[in-house]
Amino acid sequence: MGAVLENLPALVVQRVHDLPLFRYNVIVVDPPWDFDTYSNKGKLRGAEAHYDTMSFDEILDLPIGQLASDNCLLLLWVCSWMSPGHKQALLDTWGFTYKTELVWDKRTVNGKQHMGTGYRARSMHETVYLATIGNPFHKAFPSKFEGCVREHSRKPDEFYDLISRLVRPDYFRVDVFGRQSRDGWDVAGIEATKFDTTDLQETGRKSALLQRKDPLRELEIAGQGRLILE
Repeated sequence: MGAVLENLPALVVQRVHDLPLFRYNVIVVDPPWDFDTYSNKGKLRGAEAHYDTMSFDEILDLPIGQLASDNCLLLLWVCSWMSPGHKQALLDTWGFTYKTELVWDKRTVNGKQHMGTGYRARSMHETVYLATIGNPFHKAFPSKFEGCVREHSRKPDEFYDLISRLVRPDYFRVDVFGRQSRDGWDVAGIEATKFDTTDLQETGRKSALLQRKDPLRELEIAGQGRLILE
């Protein structure tokens, strides 16, 4: 199991330096974005009710680029309310080149479409930017993957399963602001082991979503993409 660096203060960027410099081939970043809400009800549902948040400038100052090896894959969770310019500024500052984006199609435990909240549009998905330094090796990701919605802002296991299946097993990996320890990963976050107990409780529990068709296997059968599944 990778190291778990706990108690990373959300507003103290220096703690990221506890991670080894220029080591990682895979970096996942799920920033605690500060989002303005317009009602008390919205504040109760927002990120600030669940964890400390950071401003865009504070996130921009994170030395993410210093964690990257010569060949590094960045998977950055972004918000729909952010402008393209802000998203690009993050990649430019950290030294990554944008390649494409992935979409988490949110599902309930019964496999139905999850309908979230929103002012102009109700959220049914989240977006991940895929960017690189150098030329990291990985098999092609599907542009969309389904995953079950659980606790606030918790990312689906299906996302990490994709990485495990499509990225070289010898690559060093770090989950910045992660909230669950995982085999083969270093985790740096203020709640680095928050969902470890929850994950144990979920072991052996199957949802209808897990019984859905595997999009990677479907791609392989259809001959679409360059996937070689082991």
